[in-house]
Amino acid sequence: QESFTQLVSRATGMKEYHSLMDDVLGERIIGFRSKSLMTIANSISSTELIGFLPQTFFDYYSSSIKLKKVTIPFTIAPIQFYLMYNRASLNNSGFAELIEHITKKH
Repeated sequence: QESFTQLVSRATGMKEYHSLMDDVLGERIIGFRSKSLMTIANSISSTELIGFLPQTFFDYYSSSIKLKKVTIPFTIAPIQFYLMYNRASLNNSGFAELIEHITKKH
């Protein structure tokens, strides 16, 4: 059986999201948990893990870390994410480009 990733978060809507995934996907094995979407994406990229990522995040990173999109027979309601970082992080050109990509989408 496949193993899935799981985002660890207390954000509004995450508990409902986890419940929806339990209902839709049934008993699944959580092979990896993290508080970081980037860590989850890298884990998916380098293993056989399956996970859900925000579309904007997937669009930006899919070619560079070789993520594949799988079509699912159900829809997931949007969840509001907040990204916290310090200004020094913007000195990293890759991170600054990601922030620009996200802000253009929203």
